[in-house]
Amino acid sequence: MKVYFALNGAVHDVAVAEWGCKRYYDYVRPISSIRYMAGRGQSTDPGGPSYDPMGIALVPGLVEVITAESSAPGERHAHLSANVGDIAIRTWIGEPRRSGHAIPGVGWILAETWFPTSGTHSSRRLFAGYVSDHSGFSRAAAEVLTLTTGSPFFPGGMGTFTAPQNEYLHPNSVPRPTSSSSGARITRRRPGF
Repeated sequence: MKVYFALNGAVHDVAVAEWGCKRYYDYVRPISSIRYMAGRGQSTDPGGPSYDPMGIALVPGLVEVITAESSAPGERHAHLSANVGDIAIRTWIGEPRRSGHAIPGVGWILAETWFPTSGTHSSRRLFAGYVSDHSGFSRAAAEVLTLTTGSPFFPGGMGTFTAPQNEYLHPNSVPRPTSSSSGARITRRRPGF
């Protein structure tokens, strides 16, 4: 009971401190800033197309203005030919079911539709990402457990776990055996009691 009380107290104290920092350092998330700046245009070449000083910086091979030449058949922006003058960004295009592409990977999309690779759950948070809640919570909990048990590895120290191939993990998951053995051995710190 004392350990649970100490854990909850430490995590609560960290939450208060972190949310104070989040309010102080409040800022826009990447999805909002990239889409906003791309919607304004490019800020690199005042004499070039789609210039706006509040636009996004051009980076050849990464952030480019879609031109008639770059969107011609067979060119890198060919699939964006209806968007000449807009900004294209070379990025992760997503999983096949979401992106409509047969193979996931990297490709050119409209920068105004850019999406972080971490998925929808993390891109729509309406609060600042700095400082990290998860890092603070886990560090506070680890410190309490270390002080309580007298060991940074908690009771038991280092441990091993054997994950037989295709028995514990889903097929095509790691770890896989590196030799003809039937399983993979993982050595890790135990996370708790």
